[in-house]
Amino acid sequence: MGYIDRNKYAVDDLNKLINYKTKRGISLRWQSRAYSYLNAFRRGAGLSPIPFPNHLIEVDVSIKDSNERISKDLRITPKMVEKLNLQTLRLDAEQHRKRRYTANKGQSSRKGYIINCRHHSLQQRAVIQTLLEKGITKTAIAKQLGISRKHVHYLLNKGKEGTKS
Repeated sequence: MGYIDRNKYAVDDLNKLINYKTKRGISLRWQSRAYSYLNAFRRGAGLSPIPFPNHLIEVDVSIKDSNERISKDLRITPKMVEKLNLQTLRLDAEQHRKRRYTANKGQSSRKGYIINCRHHSLQQRAVIQTLLEKGITKTAIAKQLGISRKHVHYLLNKGKEGTKS
């Protein structure tokens, strides 16, 4: 996840948090800090900052602060995280991000990875053999494919006697 994605998630989280906390009644100091973070994250996400409420004082905050620091400043509890379904502003944000990434991208098993590697090496071997039949040298093939000459030699001799596959 890039910085812009994190900032957009944080803007959504802060909007949820501000709505939740202001309905329940919260101090002006907390509101000042929350709106300051909201504007900082909006600028970081490439969005225009919202007009700061007149009754609040803008506080100097940084979007480079860790999630732990922001959670501590805004007093975000695990119960709030669960109730508001916060994505970024949570203490376990790193694990949550990894879960979201693997759910979106799909995580392959070790077996799937090895099958993919074998398939790729078979494809490379076929390409190398076709280029050799055309009369291109192994050095030129290695340069063209972006691999070492040793790897070209390994791919050609893989499966022949005396080598492991």
